[in-house]
Amino acid sequence: GTDTSGSYTGWLWKRHAGMDVVTYTGNGSSSGDTNKIPHGLNQVPEMVWIKNRNSSTDWGVYHKDLHSSIPEKYYLKLNTNAARTYEDQTFDSPTATHFNLRHNALVNANNANFIMFLFSSVSGISKVGSYTGTGSTLTITTGFQPRFLIIKKISGSGANRNWYVLDTVRGWAAGNDKFLLLSDDDAEADNDMGAPT
Repeated sequence: GTDTSGSYTGWLWKRHAGMDVVTYTGNGSSSGDTNKIPHGLNQVPEMVWIKNRNSSTDWGVYHKDLHSSIPEKYYLKLNTNAARTYEDQTFDSPTATHFNLRHNALVNANNANFIMFLFSSVSGISKVGSYTGTGSTLTITTGFQPRFLIIKKISGSGANRNWYVLDTVRGWAAGNDKFLLLSDDDAEADNDMGAPT
């Protein structure tokens, strides 16, 4: 059937130096060994989204800036507004050829089928990073004019920890910026979130 009840938005990413998609089977790593999943980025992944395709579980997220020295000991959930979670059995340090998993069932349940989306920064094209909020106007430098942005607050409490998605197609400029929430099924809303330059 065709759903004609509203407007839809889709974002298409192409596999290249800054993005790869991999499927794998979890092994549980119950012995403490790492499940080493090969990828094609040819550089260390900076953000990774992982989803179990066999069950209704959360999306696990690795991000290089979840901690200054041990980011592999923390994770986020893409489909919730939860703060970062400490768990030393989810990830091992990624490499330019492999993304390494421990035994946390969120990302490595034994015999489950998973899909993994890997992202890295590419000069002039994409940027994976973080910033510390100031409560005042703030300029974040990416090295190019962004057309798509995902923001997630990783600490504190409240609904403002949602995953905010902005893009220039739906309206992201100075003023009434249109945003969606990855962690919520609400319709598009608007707020003055800032402007790409």
